[in-house]
Amino acid sequence: MKILFTEAKQNESVHAIRKYNLRPVGLRLGPLYLAAHLRTTNSSVEITIQENRLRTTENISYDIVQEIKDNDVIAISCMTNEFPDALRMMKIAKDLGKTTILGGLFPSANSEFVLNSKLSDFVVHGEGELSFSNLIKCLQENGDVRRIKGISYNDSDSIVYNPEECLFNEIDIIPAYDLINMNSYVKYGRGPVMSARGCPHSCTFCSLAPHWRHEYRTISFENVASQIKAFEDAGFQRMNIIDETFTLDKRRATKLLKFLIDEREKNKLKLLPTQVRSRIDTIDLPLIKLLKEANIDMIQIGVETVNSGGLKDMSKNLKQVEIERTLDCILDAGISLNPIFIFGYQGQTIRNLQNDMSFIKKLGSKPNVITYISFNTPHPGTYNWMNAQRIGLRILTGNINYYNHKMLVCVPKEMGNSEYSAKLLQESYNETVKYIKMENENPYLDDLDYITDCNPGFEHIENIMV
Repeated sequence: MKILFTEAKQNESVHAIRKYNLRPVGLRLGPLYLAAHLRTTNSSVEITIQENRLRTTENISYDIVQEIKDNDVIAISCMTNEFPDALRMMKIAKDLGKTTILGGLFPSANSEFVLNSKLSDFVVHGEGELSFSNLIKCLQENGDVRRIKGISYNDSDSIVYNPEECLFNEIDIIPAYDLINMNSYVKYGRGPVMSARGCPHSCTFCSLAPHWRHEYRTISFENVASQIKAFEDAGFQRMNIIDETFTLDKRRATKLLKFLIDEREKNKLKLLPTQVRSRIDTIDLPLIKLLKEANIDMIQIGVETVNSGGLKDMSKNLKQVEIERTLDCILDAGISLNPIFIFGYQGQTIRNLQNDMSFIKKLGSKPNVITYISFNTPHPGTYNWMNAQRIGLRILTGNINYYNHKMLVCVPKEMGNSEYSAKLLQESYNETVKYIKMENENPYLDDLDYITDCNPGFEHIENIMV
């Protein structure tokens, strides 16, 4: 059986969103992990990975129709604003009589919507290794898909949801790097390394923690070192440990950093400049110093807001003084800082917004600070989407093409009527970005013409035409 992992992209045919595709090329680990596990359980499969973003960026011509035609199963993973492009590719695949399997954040949370398109034969929910490999084996043997856990599918006029699959515990595997040209990604950013999966926290705006069932599982130190070595050998100059929170377990993070430093001293690793993600409440001065020693050159931290009430509503109980102290410690240690803030979160008032703007302007004007400002984006199927009215959010558009965190899709009721709130958030965002001179990372929001209704009241995603 021939399997094609294809790559959905942001829909650049929608003119308004073109400039918000800030990172059009990136090496995705998802299909590489799926392929690595599949090959250990099924030696008869032939796997191809389409690198559509890379080929588009480098003007490499390719025939997606022919490539789909040459395979039996078309597997696509996508996020919210990539789903329209995933639909386009599934339409091609179904017209050619291929089996289509969809997975990822958006399909997992919205399988009914996905399957109602009649273009996806199966949706794999959550973590995919076990369900996907079992489904492929079942299809090869013309088996009974009702026995495959962790999937949903159409059966006559109804949608069938099979029982959940258990989480994949054999995560100590090396991604199938040989299926892509790693060297081609060197100039497009940092090499992604994973040392742990999942997150036990319950931040209300997050769509990732539920995807991992709020579980946290670690990968062996030797495996992490092997991943780093693969990227160093491929010519990468910078790395990115993509764990949701690298410092979640401070004791483990300390041991891992010391292990990697020891590997560098043995000349087994270079330990290139590396970025990690952290949380204010999981990092302290001794760990910051160790991060610096291990050549961590940037720490990304989701600050979200300095309003304690807003943080509490997000299930993040922090105070502004704690936030300032920790961020200053990082900068004082000589590590660059990448703080992320959210505009338009539930409960945000005009006064809260002004306080956040003042804090961002002060922090963002310091050297070695690269600030990201995102708009609150309640992805369909998430807690914020399902409970928008109850928690005080007005959804402005159901067109998921705009759900990229850089375009305004909702406003808090506390700011006033929808039209006024949207304009205020737009102007406040643009003013803050201009002040800190971060328009390269945060493009100005030019207009709000894409908003279909300033007070829609609908609960479902708009129909997406193929």
